[in-house]
Amino acid sequence: MSCSAPESLLNTVSRCVLTSALISILTVIVAFSLGLTFSFILTFFFLLTLAILAAQYRWAAFDLSTLSQGS
Repeated sequence: MSCSAPESLLNTVSRCVLTSALISILTVIVAFSLGLTFSFILTFFFLLTLAILAAQYRWAAFDLSTLSQGS
C-alpha cells in the first residue's frame, strides 16, 4: 500500500491537466463564437486554470493526509 499515495497524486495531476485542456478548448470556442477579444480569453483562461489548480491541490493534500492517517 506504500505506492498508493504517489499513484493517487499522479492521477490527480493528470485529471487536472485533462480538465484544464477541456476547459481551455471550450473557452476558446465560446469566446470566438461570442466575438470576444483575445485578451479577455487569455485572462479568463488564466484565472480559471488557477482556480482548478488550487482545487486539485486541496484535494490531493486531503487524499494524501487521509491515506497516511488510514495506515
